[in-house]
Amino acid sequence: MTPDPIKAVIFDCDGVMFDTTAANSAYYNRILKHLGRPQLTPEQFAYCHMHTVGNALRYLFADAGQLEAALAFRREMGYRDFIPMMTLEPHLKPLLRQLRPRIKTAVGTNRSDTMDAVMEVHGLTSGFDLVVTASDVPAPKPAPDILNRVLTTFQLNPAETIYIGDSEVDEMAADAAGIPLVAYRNRALQAWRHIDSLDEINGLLTLPVRPETVSKPLLFGSDPQRFRYTWPVFCIFHRLGGFVERSRSSRAYSEAGGVNQYVAATRSNAIAEAEVHRTSIFICRWQIEGLKKPIADRCVKRPRARRARLEERSVHHSAPQRREPKHNAAVGRLTHRSLVAVAVGFATVRTHPSNAVA
Repeated sequence: MTPDPIKAVIFDCDGVMFDTTAANSAYYNRILKHLGRPQLTPEQFAYCHMHTVGNALRYLFADAGQLEAALAFRREMGYRDFIPMMTLEPHLKPLLRQLRPRIKTAVGTNRSDTMDAVMEVHGLTSGFDLVVTASDVPAPKPAPDILNRVLTTFQLNPAETIYIGDSEVDEMAADAAGIPLVAYRNRALQAWRHIDSLDEINGLLTLPVRPETVSKPLLFGSDPQRFRYTWPVFCIFHRLGGFVERSRSSRAYSEAGGVNQYVAATRSNAIAEAEVHRTSIFICRWQIEGLKKPIADRCVKRPRARRARLEERSVHHSAPQRREPKHNAAVGRLTHRSLVAVAVGFATVRTHPSNAVA
């Protein structure tokens, strides 16, 4: 086992670093009260907890006039009065002292202009190497921009970091960035690990983050470079199988005694072969995330055209079948060929150096 394979830990703010239930409820309820609206419902609070303040106010105020008034009052009111209501996670500061400087630390949050004051009031400014908020990137979570900014700044691969989050938007952002998610007090999330306290993080730092434990698509995840290895391997094995089948088809043709008899005898098998070939390509399109659409479309259209030609030829060559050619196993061979090619391509990705533990 590689010691300390994780080189950076990224923290969400609300719900992980702090319990902000009281602070955020009071903040949004004051805005609602100012505009004569009832207090937050549990569903409204859940949305506001996960999203930026701008998106939260758009969610709460559908009317354009009320939204503009809410944004103006929010800028006038500020957030500093609510920061003392935020409850710091008791194990956060001891964890930061244990991690740094050996392991880099960062904050990735959908907060915007309130984060600097939060860090200052709670004495966390010197505890993190980097703080990335929604105002620093083009798109907030669930887009991966915040987490990708951390990876770019630290010059790390996704498998060398972990992200501690507590909500569905954290799960989606981590998945989009290819970063292993550590779910904090939320067992409903699909995550690499689940924890109930930040003091459990130290026990995870020596665990190697392997590709199969990261929530990402089957073959490529978020790394398009893996495509250039898997797809050529798939094509090579698929093409080799095609040469073998064509040689067997040639022998079947000579044994059938002529083109009319051969076409009539192989019509059903050839049409079925085209169907199986098309199905296998659709499977590969579903599995191979990086597959370019024009390439896939050409691969799918060829069997269709082939089937049409076979049906047209069978109308003109309807002579009775005189001899059963040795071509009945074509469908089985093709199916086997496609599955072998997919398996070899999948194995290539799993053993690719980009999946290796740092």
